[in-house]
Amino acid sequence: MDPFGASPPGALFTSGMPPLGPTAGMPMVAPPIAPIQPPVAPLAAPVVPPMAPAPADEWRTSGHPLVGRDLVRLIEGTAQASTAKVVGWLDAHESDFNDDEGKPAALFHIKYTGGVLNGDEEDLEQHEVEASIKIESDDDVEDAAAGVLSSLPKPSTAPLGAAPPAPAPAPPPPDNHP
Repeated sequence: MDPFGASPPGALFTSGMPPLGPTAGMPMVAPPIAPIQPPVAPLAAPVVPPMAPAPADEWRTSGHPLVGRDLVRLIEGTAQASTAKVVGWLDAHESDFNDDEGKPAALFHIKYTGGVLNGDEEDLEQHEVEASIKIESDDDVEDAAAGVLSSLPKPSTAPLGAAPPAPAPAPPPPDNHP
């Protein structure tokens, strides 16, 4: 008999010492074997086919003022640029392209004519084409600068730190008496 009392019936410990740990008083058995499952193929990420440029015969080659314009495109992450020409366009309903806000947007097809990307083609949104229009002369630069300056808010003529001018007084109410 052990010093802590009688051993429970069927106990495996007979050394006179009580069993220790979470299995105290339980017979030792192997854990159950899980049934073998056939291997399951992992789910693959959906494959999105690359968008091929529209065939040349689908692009309109006239009917928009940007068609035929020369562009200069900066190569992202470098100090290099390539020249290009707008060779076609599709309006918003033909292009099946949606802008960042999810709205249908026109697309413009360009061909690179010089620089690192010479011979490549790319489809651009209108704002990308407009930002890349090549400026031909100093007159164009001056006209572009004047357009930008005229769109900027006019600077204040008040001295720095001065309080803003007081609003104009409200007009008197109309006199509706005969």
